[in-house]
Amino acid sequence: MHEDDLRNALRTTMTIDQPPPMTSADIIRSGKRAVRRRTAIASAAAIAAIAVAAPTAYALNQGPPNIGTAGMLDPVAHAGPHYEQGVKLLDLVLEDVPAGFTAAGNGLPDGTPTRGHRATAEGDPVGTSWRYTAHTMITDKNGKTGSFLVEVRTPGNGLDGDLCTVARAFGSPDDTCRRVYAGDFETAVVTSKTVPRAMDQWAASRYYDGTIVFAAQSRGKLPNLPMSAQELGARAADGRFYLG
Repeated sequence: MHEDDLRNALRTTMTIDQPPPMTSADIIRSGKRAVRRRTAIASAAAIAAIAVAAPTAYALNQGPPNIGTAGMLDPVAHAGPHYEQGVKLLDLVLEDVPAGFTAAGNGLPDGTPTRGHRATAEGDPVGTSWRYTAHTMITDKNGKTGSFLVEVRTPGNGLDGDLCTVARAFGSPDDTCRRVYAGDFETAVVTSKTVPRAMDQWAASRYYDGTIVFAAQSRGKLPNLPMSAQELGARAADGRFYLG
């Protein structure tokens, strides 16, 4: 995805429309529908837009997932151990920026955030599984930018099937998938066939307990992808991202 498109997606993500008042029955039905939607795989574009929102934006309302003032189920952790897991994941992402690149600063001159993290409660009932996402823009020596994202889905995520099926679900069933091994650890690396797409390539790994780790990258304004498929697969298989 081009950098201008990513900025527009970010601004859209940060805009909150207040829904009309809801009855108690409406709240319960809405919450159940929201849980089912969140257990499905989000598109790569939506995931990237959520991931890069500034950490300060997540901290506006303190507390665990709850029914918010607008009557909508808020699945995002704003404090506590799950929030801290998101912070930890972002720290790990910043430590693992590809060779030859640096993590962009805390924001662009126009106010667009360049890094962020989020911890989202999922599962049925909500909170039985968690999605941790962290993202940073990365810059090469010529000032050109791309991006690097890691997402962790804890057990109970509902992501079944072989690894290519899981990896394709991050984007599109038509995307190209191939197996890449990081030592003895198998990963599935998918390259997007759709343009524009927030993430151009991503890798998926699965741990013994069902935890799924996605590592993703976008070219942005770079001449090439920041990492090879082998390097991306190695990050998906990196035990530091397990967060167990």
